Amino acid sequence: MATLESICNQTITYAATRRAALDLAGTMQAEIEAIQAKYEKPLQRAVTKMTEEHEALSQTIEASPALFETSKSMTIDGIKIGYQVGKEKLKVADEAKAIDYLQHLSKTNFALENFLLASQINACIKTKFSLVDVGMKRLDTSILTNAGIMLVPATNDVLIKPQDDDSTKAIDNIIKTVLSELEA
Repeated sequence: MATLESICNQTITYAATRRAALDLAGTMQAEIEAIQAKYEKPLQRAVTKMTEEHEALSQTIEASPALFETSKSMTIDGIKIGYQVGKEKLKVADEAKAIDYLQHLSKTNFALENFLLASQINACIKTKFSLVDVGMKRLDTSILTNAGIMLVPATNDVLIKPQDDDSTKAIDNIIKTVLSELEA
């Protein structure tokens, strides 16, 4: 069994080691904050300039679609530019009205005579009464129109994407953080 004196000595040793670790952590944190303070404004300026140049490049590409007719995209200096096929989307004018219409349709003789349509309608509406895109895209266009829903076709969206390796992903994360702080 240990003596009270040996426990006191161990406690004093532990406390000293703990203080040293906390001091080291404090020093590290202070250096991190100093580095952040040193680079924060230049990084914000660089990201702002990069954002402006990205927008200008996007507008130039958008104004020159003929250059990307044979090849939708190309990589220049590690940046992939051009067009990519966007995703089609559903644009709902009034979700509550669309849900009411589809629920009404599912209870009519039309839906009862066409069991497949009734099941399609049921697949379009979640229990919490919101529209389900996957189910909605399977419906006839006239039903979507009557419900006040418009299918917006896929478009060719401007593509500007760095083709960097994993080492630059950390920099991209820093840039995203700075951009989100600028927007806040």
